[in-house]
Amino acid sequence: MLAPEATTRMIEALRPELPTEEDHAILAAVRHLTEREREVCDLLAAGMSNDEIAGRLTISRYTVKVHVSNVLAKLHLPDRVQVVLAWSRASRLAVVDLVNQCLTVPGCIHSEALTALEALR
Repeated sequence: MLAPEATTRMIEALRPELPTEEDHAILAAVRHLTEREREVCDLLAAGMSNDEIAGRLTISRYTVKVHVSNVLAKLHLPDRVQVVLAWSRASRLAVVDLVNQCLTVPGCIHSEALTALEALR
C-alpha cells in the first residue's frame, strides 16, 4: 500500500504524460513489432551501433540492418534517431499506463510499477 502523499505526488508527476493522438499511434505501431525488433529498439535506445547490437544478440550485422529497416517501416519513421525518440516515448507511456491501471484498484500499487516509475526519473 502506498501512502496518500506518495500517490498524490505520483499522479502529479504523471499528469503531463497524458497520451496524445500521436502517442496512441506510436503505441499501436509498437505493438506490431516482433520480440526481436523490440530488443533491437532497446539496444538502439541504449546507443549501440549495429555491430554492437549484432554482438550482443549474436546475430549478423546484416540481420541487425534488416531488423532496423523493419522497425523503420512499421513505425513509419525516417531514421534510427526517430526510432529512439519514439521508443523512449512509448516506454514512458507504457509505465504511465501501468501506474494508471494500478491506481484503479484501491490500495494497489505494484512494486514493478513503482520501480519503473523511479527508473524514469
